[in-house]
Amino acid sequence: MDVHHIMLSGALARQVGSDIEGMTGEISWIESVDTPDSAFAAEVMSKAGVDPFSSVFAVGRYTSALVMLQAIEKAGSVDRGKVRAALRNSTFHGPGGEIRFDASGYPTETNGAFTLQIQDGHPEVVWPEDMATKPVIWPSPSWQ
Repeated sequence: MDVHHIMLSGALARQVGSDIEGMTGEISWIESVDTPDSAFAAEVMSKAGVDPFSSVFAVGRYTSALVMLQAIEKAGSVDRGKVRAALRNSTFHGPGGEIRFDASGYPTETNGAFTLQIQDGHPEVVWPEDMATKPVIWPSPSWQ
C-alpha cells in the first residue's frame, strides 16, 4: 500500500515521473524544514547552486563540515586528539537540528533524518510530526 525508497530524490523523481506520487523516503534536510540553522543552510545551498532534494548527499557533507568546524572551534586547535575529545559528549548544530555525540564519539540519536512523501509532485516532510509540512497520505495515491 506504500513504496518507501531510502534514496528518494529529485533524480529518482525525474526518472519515475508521475508514478512517484505518494512515495516516501528519507532526507537529512530540505528547505521546508525550519530549524535555527535552516536559513543559513538554504543560503549556502542556493549560492552553491545545490538543490538538497536533487543532491541528497550534499547536505550530509555540508553538515559534516559544519560539525568539524564547530569541534575545531571548541577544541581551540586542529590537533586530531583535541578535536576528537571535543566531539565526545558534545552537541553541535546543523541544518537538520542538533547533533549529539556520546562519550565514544557516536551519535546519540538519528540526528536530522526527515521522512518525505511526494504530494502533488512536491517533496513534503511528513515525519517527525512536529516538523511536518503536510500530513502523510496513506495508502499512497498512486499505489492503490
